[in-house]
Amino acid sequence: MIIQEQKWANHTRILIVDEYASVQLEIFDKPQFGSLNITAFIYNLWTDPDHRRKGYAKRMLAAAEREAASHGQSSVFLDWNLKDTPQAIREWYMRNGYAEVGFNSTGDYSRLKKELNTTKR
Repeated sequence: MIIQEQKWANHTRILIVDEYASVQLEIFDKPQFGSLNITAFIYNLWTDPDHRRKGYAKRMLAAAEREAASHGQSSVFLDWNLKDTPQAIREWYMRNGYAEVGFNSTGDYSRLKKELNTTKR
């Protein structure tokens, strides 16, 4: 697994890749998106179609969550949108600890949040 960190003016972008999957994490210096106070956002979780349903996405998601926690984040957010992603993926995120914290009236968009365990072992 390769983790690349890019520092920008008001955020840090982290790219995590392995042979068959990738994910991106953005950590903002100041809270974003209104009342949700988002400071860590996961996006572009992707797995090679020939290697899906083998645990790669779950491993990438866990790696992004660990990176967020290691940067002092207590929660992480992501968006699900039906036009880009099947309903089953939203349900998969929820099985992996995410809860819906925002949605639209037509039910084709959700903002999801996961509280991270930041205690040291």
